[in-house]
Amino acid sequence: MQAEQSEIALDVARQKLQVQEATERLHEASRAARIASLNRGRDEAEREVKITEYRLSRMEMQAPGNGVVVYLQNNSLGFDSRPFQVGDQVWPGAAMAEIPDLDTLEMEGKLEEIDRGKVDAGNEVHIRIDSLPELTLTTTLRAISPLTQQSFEFPPSKTFRAYAPVEIPDPRLRPGMAATMDLIVARIPNAVIVPAQAVFTRQGNPLVHVLEDGSFRPVRIEIMARNPEEFAVSGLAGGSMIALVDVEEEP
Repeated sequence: MQAEQSEIALDVARQKLQVQEATERLHEASRAARIASLNRGRDEAEREVKITEYRLSRMEMQAPGNGVVVYLQNNSLGFDSRPFQVGDQVWPGAAMAEIPDLDTLEMEGKLEEIDRGKVDAGNEVHIRIDSLPELTLTTTLRAISPLTQQSFEFPPSKTFRAYAPVEIPDPRLRPGMAATMDLIVARIPNAVIVPAQAVFTRQGNPLVHVLEDGSFRPVRIEIMARNPEEFAVSGLAGGSMIALVDVEEEP
């Protein structure tokens, strides 16, 4: 009986050993799987680090030469588009900035549809810079856009684009400066220039009020050319004192 009990105990011990060995093999397989997963995570993290380091190296750009950096519009923002700035997301191949050649500056102006037929490439142009009132640049009109462009101003309008190169650039000029472009379409010798608000109409005829002997006298004139601010007229002596308001009622 004692021998049988010993054999039974031996079988039980063998079964426990088998269970223990199976459990150990299971734990070993689990540990191996865990280690393999961690190794894959490490390898993936190393690849991400290398990709990030490569992207960071590509984020540093060197200009091919000296100049003024002009940041371009970030049109991905829709109606809130503005020049690129720190923190913006960019897409592959996006142009974010440019360094224009200041020796090849060009003036871009708006040409009203009503004036398009009076202007052609080659007309003389006078460019006046708003921030440099003492500077007037003389050049020629290079080209006019074949189609009108819609403006986003209010009220919206359609205008042609006129382009005139700055042939003798000034070192103070910078891209994006506001300026006025005066197109010379014709020359009127010995013309008298009067402000637009000084010209009035009587019975369909233009006139101005001239100061003589302390009072104003209406003088009929002929309008030879005009722009929104000034009229070129004949029939009026140069240097005359004229009124800027209508000093008499229309009969």
